[in-house]
Amino acid sequence: MLSFTIGRPTNHTKPAVWLDGGNHAREWPAFHVAVYFIEELIHKYGVDEKITSYINLLDIYVFPVLNPDGFIFSRTSKKSVVCALVGKLRDE
Repeated sequence: MLSFTIGRPTNHTKPAVWLDGGNHAREWPAFHVAVYFIEELIHKYGVDEKITSYINLLDIYVFPVLNPDGFIFSRTSKKSVVCALVGKLRDE
């Protein structure tokens, strides 16, 4: 699993926010929303006052896909399998 930590280093503990996407295999848009969120934070830091404030005051943890095996399986499998709503975590 890949995670992104966004925040400014400080000498004290800051509140944290956790955002995850792609919990379930067929939640494809959730992955894209999480990636878009990361891009917005990175590109608008120092430009957008609210985003800059959030990043300065918080540690933000983003996990775009919590179920990478299921995500890949649902995107690359035959349609009949996906349409049958096979959504279990893959451990086979």
